[in-house]
Amino acid sequence: MSAVICPICAGAQRHPRTTALITPQRSWSYRELDEAITQAVAQLRRRGVRRGAMLAVHLPNDWRYPVALFALLRMGVCAVLTNLRLPPTAVAAQLRGAGVFRAIVAGKIKLPGIRQLAADEILAACEISSRKAPKILLTAPAMVLFTSASTGAAKAVALTFGNLYYSALGSNRNIALRRGDRWQLSLPLYHVSGLGVLLRAWLAGAAVVIPTNDDAPTEATHISLVPTQLRRLLEKRPGLAALQRMKAVLVGGAATDQRLLAAARSAGIRVLPTYGLTELASQVCTLPPSAPRSRWFTSGRVLPFRELKLAADGEILVRGRTRFPGYLVRGRLQRLPPARWFATGDFGALDSAGYLTVLGRKDNMFISGGENIQPEEIEQALLALPGVTAAVVVPRAEREFGARPVAFVRCARNMGAEKLRAALRGKLPAYKVPVEFLPWPQAVPAGLKISRPFFAARLPR
Repeated sequence: MSAVICPICAGAQRHPRTTALITPQRSWSYRELDEAITQAVAQLRRRGVRRGAMLAVHLPNDWRYPVALFALLRMGVCAVLTNLRLPPTAVAAQLRGAGVFRAIVAGKIKLPGIRQLAADEILAACEISSRKAPKILLTAPAMVLFTSASTGAAKAVALTFGNLYYSALGSNRNIALRRGDRWQLSLPLYHVSGLGVLLRAWLAGAAVVIPTNDDAPTEATHISLVPTQLRRLLEKRPGLAALQRMKAVLVGGAATDQRLLAAARSAGIRVLPTYGLTELASQVCTLPPSAPRSRWFTSGRVLPFRELKLAADGEILVRGRTRFPGYLVRGRLQRLPPARWFATGDFGALDSAGYLTVLGRKDNMFISGGENIQPEEIEQALLALPGVTAAVVVPRAEREFGARPVAFVRCARNMGAEKLRAALRGKLPAYKVPVEFLPWPQAVPAGLKISRPFFAARLPR
């Protein structure tokens, strides 16, 4: 199979009046959303956008974003998704480095050196309806997403529509999703975890719900969250009640401490940890809803259309129909051999039933006095202590040992360094106990993942 009918168009043909998109301003049926996308295609063609081109999308999470994405998919145009949290100069630099020089933008944002197309002119009200059902190629690069770059320069990851399509199909075999269900979009669409929500919902004939803000509770039946969002919703009565009503709460994007997962389970929330990455079009492993209690704190099992194994050193290797074809560099796709295993840079462990536990990032590990130290192990031990709400461990260079662990800790109540040190001594070997505990810094950058360079730069000299 080389192409599939656009899921929105297929929905408009099968169940035109079913709700496809719910926003604070209005709701859209599959037919109405299909017509809006058709109109956007016509507007883009009038502005000279043609098949095979690359066009950046720099928009907020509102109705215009999915309309623009699916218009470009139908046209065979590769959509390059940019991070709204970055300053315009940084976004423009990323685009120029990837060889992309046109963008759809909202408002008065100026991207230096980039030709801009006004979103409000292209994504206007629609009046076009009947025509031949558009198909979307599965094998050509369809979207480019920049990695989170928590430890280095961001890479431009190219994904085909087939990567996203099979990722969604595999997810839907694990988490039941039906017509009438509503998946809340609480993650940015320039991250693959947010993008996956659209495909999962619309392939199943369900609706996507865009809330007033990322953490706002809605009448959704499903939701995808990062751990910080889950913690915030658990702490608020409306958020807790909304989560308790849901059929599935998917949690990933960063390491989730077991105490948070236990609190969610104790509150009756159907929380499903997941492990994934941009290069595999989102989820690789996810906890099955029927998993036994003994597996609740793992990242689940590998989903259909993916393969996973561990290298000799424990690094997680992945491949399958969802694996990306390559990176975009200066306007050219640097392809990887199709069947090659992709090294994720994460360490993991698999139990006898195939459940994955992620142990930490390979590039976070450091050596102290000849011993390997994985910061995530120390962080999990800290987060298990009563009163500790956040923890990040980074290495500090030292002449005798090479490096020693230092912890930044945020506590709900006053806990001195000696209390923390004493509590950890019963959980960790002495060489893994941080030599210093520092207060949580102000203005920690927002994002799905913690920026370790930010914390390392704040170590006392």
